[in-house]
Amino acid sequence: MASTQSYFLDFLGLLTQPHPLLYALKQKEASIWLEQAIQIQRSLRVHRGKSDPVDARRIALYAYKNRQEARLWMPRREQVEELKELLNLRERSLNTLSRLRKPIKELKSHGNPRIAKLIEASCQGSIEGARKDLASIEARIDELFSKDAELSRLYELISSVDGVGKCIAGQVIVDTNEFKKIKEGKAYACSSGVVPFEHSSGSIVQGEKSATAFLLVGSSKTDAGNSFANSPRILPDLHLCIFLLMTNDRFSDI
Repeated sequence: MASTQSYFLDFLGLLTQPHPLLYALKQKEASIWLEQAIQIQRSLRVHRGKSDPVDARRIALYAYKNRQEARLWMPRREQVEELKELLNLRERSLNTLSRLRKPIKELKSHGNPRIAKLIEASCQGSIEGARKDLASIEARIDELFSKDAELSRLYELISSVDGVGKCIAGQVIVDTNEFKKIKEGKAYACSSGVVPFEHSSGSIVQGEKSATAFLLVGSSKTDAGNSFANSPRILPDLHLCIFLLMTNDRFSDI
């Protein structure tokens, strides 16, 4: 039976996976508004006391006062959820490889070469296994992009930015929920933290306008030094790339 009720929730803590309660409410066709707890806290006046009943009243008051600004929660498609988990698994696999290979490299360059060879031989099976797993994960991501028409369309648009490959494109698609959650380049840049807001008054006297415009490739989620991104070099920041792309006419059909 369909529901006409609306539900306001602060984030439920389990951020890596969609909470079962959200899907249970969505199956009833309920309207769901999720809000950051810090947003609720900062909207309150100076207050005393804290308990579950008191917090519930404060959350309800926030929802009522700001009901005109409600942003309803939209679940990701199953394919996008799969892409998200594959990207997370890929990142963990890369971290595992790095943790295995880095000490060996350091021993070879600054330590005892004999011990380095011993350590390398001892974990060679683990390294090879991690490489095979990584290749399998990337093949599955390739297959996901090729089989899903919407993912393929968005990838073609995002990868038109020089230096952006499937890893970065996939992360952007997951973060924006296929550009349903964030549709404007300025909003995406703001939520990503690359907009140079000024902080020069109040308690912050020496604030400066600052924003990270560039980053070196090789970071965990924007790793361009591998088979899933384009040529390794200094690339424009991921969020700045998407901001520039979304303000381009080519992105008008998203």
